[in-house]
Amino acid sequence: MAVLEDFQNAPRESLLRISWQRAERAVVVHAEGEVDLSTVAELESGLGAARDAATPPDHLVADLAAVGFFAACGASILLDYHYQCTRRDTPLHVVAGLPVARTLQLCHVDGVLTVFPALTGAVSRGRGAKRLRDAPDWPVDPLGSVE
Repeated sequence: MAVLEDFQNAPRESLLRISWQRAERAVVVHAEGEVDLSTVAELESGLGAARDAATPPDHLVADLAAVGFFAACGASILLDYHYQCTRRDTPLHVVAGLPVARTLQLCHVDGVLTVFPALTGAVSRGRGAKRLRDAPDWPVDPLGSVE
């Protein structure tokens, strides 16, 4: 029993690191690690703080390129913030690596969210950049295999 109590009371290092900064006319939220039920509140908190700092014509960028695991609860949060940001006229753009792109596609929100394979395209609001689903340099079909 003492071992269980020690485990429950042990300090835990978060599996997700969140930071945000201004870049051009964007507020960028950087996430690194894993998004699951135990960390999704941290993602939501980071997105909320950045959303509150963004004013039109700013836009919010969720840089999830360094996220190695992305659960469906993360897709739900992104969809919620997409609608919140749209109502505030501060659109949300998502930068997704393969784990995030797979989940967004499986949850059928990749067609609703504006998803980019690189931060530069998302920060520039896609001017001259391609979205993830249109990018010729995106080497992977999220539900298939590496080309």
